[in-house]
Amino acid sequence: MPIGICKLCLKSKELQLSHGLPRSLFKKLRSQGKRNNDPCIVTAREFRRSSWQYTDYVFCKECEGRFNDCGENYVMRMLPGKTRFPLLEVLDNARPFRQGPGWKAYRALDTPSIDRTQLAYFAISVFWRASAHTWTLNGRGPIQIDLGSEYNDKLRRYLLGETSVPPQANLSVSVCTDLMSRKLMNPPTAHETHRPRSFGFLACGVDFDFCISKTAPSWAQRLSLMTKPDQIIISYDGEKYPKWHIKMGSEDQAALRRSMEAFNCS
Repeated sequence: MPIGICKLCLKSKELQLSHGLPRSLFKKLRSQGKRNNDPCIVTAREFRRSSWQYTDYVFCKECEGRFNDCGENYVMRMLPGKTRFPLLEVLDNARPFRQGPGWKAYRALDTPSIDRTQLAYFAISVFWRASAHTWTLNGRGPIQIDLGSEYNDKLRRYLLGETSVPPQANLSVSVCTDLMSRKLMNPPTAHETHRPRSFGFLACGVDFDFCISKTAPSWAQRLSLMTKPDQIIISYDGEKYPKWHIKMGSEDQAALRRSMEAFNCS
């Protein structure tokens, strides 16, 4: 393994083969009983199955362990398995704080068993990885978002445990109740129609949206898992009210739906 500067701790160390999207997500997404059991990956331009992963030599062993211990291991236990979706089960067994057509909102007070600190760490680590490094996949388009150099460094120090999360950071977490969303993931992507910039990714039925800005909109602040005492988590039907194709036009959405039906993912 090569020696280089780890992008998290900024020390010269032996670099591991790191993953832009956690390797454990790909294991979670391998469907059972299908001819092609590769994970279903959605981007703004296509839907496909792929066994290829976004990898490069980026982080040292200690920092890889920090990603796992501070969030990834916990989140993987809460994501859907063969028969259970632990995170959704906790929500379903609690009284919602607010609800409307197709959605319900839950406070930390009503769902204290959910470790929101680890949920936030996991999500922010994925967004930060996509901003701090450009990840490529077998010659396809790269994973790359831009959180800005100032926020990249502030988030890096948060992920190292040196500081708290920046007050400008707003993270919303939505748990999908539909079966289709549990079989999909998409890499961190910019929501181009939103100002200020915001970003999102879907991981096995859990939808993360992130906005870090001094001028974050009121809805982002109100629904943030981190900056408000309620620490709200939303549940909603991701098939009926999808957010992962936010950048697509109607023709792209129709083509994506046909691809998903052909792959038997809906």
